[in-house]
Amino acid sequence: MADHELKKIVKFFFFALLDEDQAIKVSRSAIGEYIRKVKDGPKDNPRSIEKNKLIVEITHKWFKKVEGKLIRGHAEISFEKGWQKSPLLDFSSWMSFHKEVQFDDLLCVIWIHLLKIEEEAVAEVLGVSPATVLYRVSRGARQLGHFLAVPIEKGPANA
Repeated sequence: MADHELKKIVKFFFFALLDEDQAIKVSRSAIGEYIRKVKDGPKDNPRSIEKNKLIVEITHKWFKKVEGKLIRGHAEISFEKGWQKSPLLDFSSWMSFHKEVQFDDLLCVIWIHLLKIEEEAVAEVLGVSPATVLYRVSRGARQLGHFLAVPIEKGPANA
């Protein structure tokens, strides 16, 4: 099992929950389940798409368990605790997007764009067509684009 697969799970919950404590707690449970399923699965090296389907299945299952507890558009993240963040990264657009977007679109944007999981894997796990997944990604990306395109107000220092 590769370390990057486990990082995908942690990254998913970081961006989906925007709550550091919840992300760590849920990631631990999801990673435990992932490890158990990989160990119990076929001993030959399964294809990447199969591992990605398992990641989507597990992250979707655990997200559904905590989605009712989310405070949308509010981040509880302490970058001093180990989350690596560039000083140039601004989460305000992601938080606004997180607050407004439908959960299906949010999850598809994370799986496809951030985790680089194939739309076929996402579609199969969700029981929808790849076209539906791409529609959700497109709708979510378009909405995120609106938040990224909001002009910065020019103050005296920016004039």
